[in-house]
Amino acid sequence: MKKSMAGALALLATLFLAWGLSAREDDKALKEYQVRVEKDLMIPMRDGVKMATDIYFPVGLEQAPVILQRTPYGKNLMNSKKLCRDGYIIIVQDVRGRYRSEGEFYPFLKDGDDGRDMIGWIQKQPWFNGKLGTTGASYLGTTQWFEAPGQDLAAMHLSVTSPDLKEVIYTGGEMHLMTVYFWGMVTGEHRNNFAAVFNIGRINRAIYTLPLGKADDRAGRDIKYFNDSLEPEKIFKTYEQISLENKYREIGAPAVFVAGWYDMFLGPELNDFNRVIKEGKGNAGDSILVVGPWGHGKAGDGSVSYGDSAGKSDALGKDQELVWFDRWLKGADNQAAKWPKVRIFVMGENKWRDENEWPLQRTQYTNFYLHSSGAANTLKGDGALSMAEPAGFEPADRFSYDPLKPVPTKGGNSLGLNLGAYNQAALEKRKDVLCFTSAPLEKDLEVTGPISAVLFAASDAVDTDFTVKLVDVYPDGKAINIQDGVVRAMYRDNDPLRPTPLTPGKVERYNLDLWATSNVFKAGHRIRVEVSSSNFPRFNRNLNTGEPVPDATRTVVANQTVFHDPEHPSYIILPVIPR
Repeated sequence: MKKSMAGALALLATLFLAWGLSAREDDKALKEYQVRVEKDLMIPMRDGVKMATDIYFPVGLEQAPVILQRTPYGKNLMNSKKLCRDGYIIIVQDVRGRYRSEGEFYPFLKDGDDGRDMIGWIQKQPWFNGKLGTTGASYLGTTQWFEAPGQDLAAMHLSVTSPDLKEVIYTGGEMHLMTVYFWGMVTGEHRNNFAAVFNIGRINRAIYTLPLGKADDRAGRDIKYFNDSLEPEKIFKTYEQISLENKYREIGAPAVFVAGWYDMFLGPELNDFNRVIKEGKGNAGDSILVVGPWGHGKAGDGSVSYGDSAGKSDALGKDQELVWFDRWLKGADNQAAKWPKVRIFVMGENKWRDENEWPLQRTQYTNFYLHSSGAANTLKGDGALSMAEPAGFEPADRFSYDPLKPVPTKGGNSLGLNLGAYNQAALEKRKDVLCFTSAPLEKDLEVTGPISAVLFAASDAVDTDFTVKLVDVYPDGKAINIQDGVVRAMYRDNDPLRPTPLTPGKVERYNLDLWATSNVFKAGHRIRVEVSSSNFPRFNRNLNTGEPVPDATRTVVANQTVFHDPEHPSYIILPVIPR
């Protein structure tokens, strides 16, 4: 009971303090200005709906730069006095339909219009000195994204966030079930669902519900956003109208991008950074990227430690927001001008390192091929991994995937309580997990950058999934997940809006995106690739019937075949960095 309560409190802190980057130690470093607060101003948007807004004024300044935060988690939970005492006017607003704000809440849908209306309102105020910044993590980051195109922003601070809702909700045609379901349940419709936070067990049980469209009802809520997300056609059509796909060129503000190797936004956020650098206007090219060994909440099972300098404040300092805004909103010649373009935490070596770009130009993309004599099932099987291509016939590996007995999620890039680095050893005893393991490394091998995989596989089902997981195997047998990916067979062309029927028994090529990492596989360690057909509930399980997800209840066991011969070489592509 105590463990589950602690976990619930950790999740609560993650969601409602916006990942911790907006919570400041404002009582330890009081500066020049006292703070005056105007609470619950009702500011009208273009359609007349009013947004509840708090404004923090530094007493004694007639004009000052403004920093805007828009949140769905309740503006009263935001701690804004620190930046205000440093001479900034801080504006915190409940987004539409949340807490005291009027209107109907549907995640992200109106954040662009409302944010731009709010910026227009700020620009007309006599106390605004012309310099405007935005900050916030997670959802508070997406509000920045959707309001930013075409706006006169001086700087942004974006933490663990992305506007690429297509990739955030679906990867490889597969739904990020844990992320969407847990967030929808805990956030609720109008106010934070505290009952869900303190009943995590009920949520965990309900996610097994079939049909999946009833999982939220069984847990005590009816969340439209969750139900819409079960149908890619519906959710993508809803969000098509607010897509930023062609609007990166309208971003003119430099931004700090804070990402995590185990964060739910990692893949799209890395892409956002590069698109802003290459396509943005004005000072957008001065944006910087920071990636650390963290996830979207309390991460890891304690199997690994990254040392004493792996925290968010160790990357750029605990006052990174203040330093960044002082540079761009006040013109200060400070440390921010000396920050590197890219700062990454290299796991395994457990050190921060500065780079000039992402991905690294010196990357050597290297294929590591799957091998076996047809018995790679479990970690005790004969699966091998090496840079040698298949030279002759190798028997294919086979396993059966039962949707009623999916491989359970242990860590990864999710939202909830089960994320980050976990020991996979228990999962590797399952016969539906193929394990391909290298020989012990003779010297350190650094893998930093985007990861992908190619599988040649067949199934006797009309639809199914395939998963790939990259694992760092320690000399003592501990097996730590580094990154993973998934592909849904009918969406193997990477378009959830255009399914391609699967012919049972036919060999197909599957391309999997495992996002990215930075990890040194130390000498004596081994590299392992796990192949299976489920990773639940990080990804929605495939029932193998091809029936619509929201209403499907029938399950079929799929018999899977994974090939690794000269005609069908299966491999993972690792971004190797010369040491």
